[in-house]
Amino acid sequence: MTIAERKTREKELRRNAMLEAAEKLFAKEGYHTTTMDDVAEATDLSKGTLYLYFKNKDDLFFTILDERLDTHIRELKERLSKTSDLKEAIVELVTEQLTFFERHHYFFRLTIAEQCKIEKTPGSDLRQHFLQKQMTFLMMIEEALSGRMSAGKQYPFSARSLALCLMGSTHAHMMNWLMAGGDQDLQKSRDEIIQIILNRIEV
Repeated sequence: MTIAERKTREKELRRNAMLEAAEKLFAKEGYHTTTMDDVAEATDLSKGTLYLYFKNKDDLFFTILDERLDTHIRELKERLSKTSDLKEAIVELVTEQLTFFERHHYFFRLTIAEQCKIEKTPGSDLRQHFLQKQMTFLMMIEEALSGRMSAGKQYPFSARSLALCLMGSTHAHMMNWLMAGGDQDLQKSRDEIIQIILNRIEV
């Protein structure tokens, strides 16, 4: 590894440490309570160093949300690419949602706890970008489901409604998991959501 490569790697590791520390603080303490000083202290870095990577707290906050959602989209696309029918797509969607949120539960807490802030202050370009990405994520799920609905079969629901039901169910079970201190069996939740959905829509 060259000196330049080592420096690039060190910067990447430092940036990731900042993002992980900030994500945890924002989730536990809330956006408004958490300061850049708190993040600097949690990473054993100076606040000035933080500002070399992020312009301000908003930039840091939405970078976390944006990059986590990018990872979620990428992993979900990979799972969906291996499915060929509606049942398989539903199973993979529920599995990926719960698996990802369990692994990144601070991200899940952030998106839920900060939803009102995201919706009520539309002036930020960062915020608008994230809102648009959330809509793109929903449309991706909708299109995946729509593309796997059997041709010629009449469904008593739209692909958009099914996408929202799947997302709502997984979010509700994740909230229940968090309130139980992470002691709930998410594998059981996964199986129950899939069973309820598949029995109801009769795919």
